[in-house]
Amino acid sequence: IGRAFQFMDGDRSGRISRAEIVDALKLLNVPVDSAELTAMLSRCDVNGDGQIDYQEFAALLDRG
Repeated sequence: IGRAFQFMDGDRSGRISRAEIVDALKLLNVPVDSAELTAMLSRCDVNGDGQIDYQEFAALLDRG
């Protein structure tokens, strides 16, 4: 989980922004449209700050 989070957290801020998600998905050649990205963020961003922190990321992966 830690390595995946670090891969996506390009600026090493401890949070993954919408732009970082887009960048990571492009590197992985995974197409995603704006609506899908918004839905993804809303599922992950529990505290509503517009970014995904490590706890939110780990909880998402733990949910399977």
